[in-house]
Amino acid sequence: MAFPGTGSCDHVGFFTNDSVRLVRFYREELGFTLEKEELLPASIMRPIFGLPHPCRLIKLTASSGRRAAQPPLKVEIFHPVGVRLARRRNGIVGCNHCSFTVGDRKLFLRKLRRRGVPLTEVRRNGHSVFFIKDPDGNRIEIRD
Repeated sequence: MAFPGTGSCDHVGFFTNDSVRLVRFYREELGFTLEKEELLPASIMRPIFGLPHPCRLIKLTASSGRRAAQPPLKVEIFHPVGVRLARRRNGIVGCNHCSFTVGDRKLFLRKLRRRGVPLTEVRRNGHSVFFIKDPDGNRIEIRD
């Protein structure tokens, strides 16, 4: 299934203790493709994130459905080497959620349901807002 993103978000970055599981979710459930992998040294991680450890960086790209004039949506997954990160308390502090736009939300939501991806629907101002979570609990709003 190709991720049919049409929005303006360039990329979203996530830290994880299990990059294999997270990459599998974004590739298999949302249709992202692997762009590149590299090891970032602690000398880069420290000034950006305050993390004194090297990190494996995996860049994923939305594979299709984007307007030609827009750059593809990317997800950057950072996996620290030699250290285990603590989870956010109640998933509230820090990045609360990101939002991906899709060309045909109804179709995309049907595909997610068929794949067994849990959806949360919230009614707001007379319309539905839909969220999913990746395996690390990062909330993703699905918009059209």
